[in-house]
Amino acid sequence: MNTTLKTVLILGGLMLVGTYGARKLLVPRGIRNNNPGNIKHFESNAWHGKTGVDPDGFVIFGDAADGIDAIGEIIDSYRNRGVVTVRQIIETYAPAEGRDANDVESYIAHVQQLTGWQSYHIPTRFNDGYLPLVKAIIKHENGQNPYSDQFIEDALNRAT
Repeated sequence: MNTTLKTVLILGGLMLVGTYGARKLLVPRGIRNNNPGNIKHFESNAWHGKTGVDPDGFVIFGDAADGIDAIGEIIDSYRNRGVVTVRQIIETYAPAEGRDANDVESYIAHVQQLTGWQSYHIPTRFNDGYLPLVKAIIKHENGQNPYSDQFIEDALNRAT
C-alpha cells in the first residue's frame, strides 16, 4: 500500500473515530447532556425529563428545557429553605467542600459580573425573575450560553 493511500485511510479513520470525541471536547458536558446547570444525580431527585446519568454522575435530560426547568426547581427549593440571596444560592448550588469542591468566590463574582447584582441581592421568580441568575449559572457552568432568553423563560415557566 502506498504512503498516500495509508495517510488517507488513517486520517479518514481518525475522523470517523474522532467525531464523537471531538464533539465531546468541543461541546461542554452540560450542553451535551441537556443539563446546562450541571446537576448531579441523587436518587432522591426524580427530575422531569431525566433520561439517564453520565459516567461522572451528571443527570442527562431529554431536552435542554427540562434541564433549565430543573435549575428553576432547585432555586425554588432553596427559597423554601430560606436560601435566598445570590451568595446563599451559589454557596448551596456549588459548594466549596464535598466531592466537587467549587471555587465559590469566583462563581459568585462571575454571577455578579453577568447579572449586575450584588451578592446580597434576592432574585425572585416573579419580580426581576430568575432569568439573569439562570443565564449566569449556565454561562459559568459551560463557558457559554447557547439558549435565547425566551427559551430559558419558557423552560422556567414550566416549573411554576
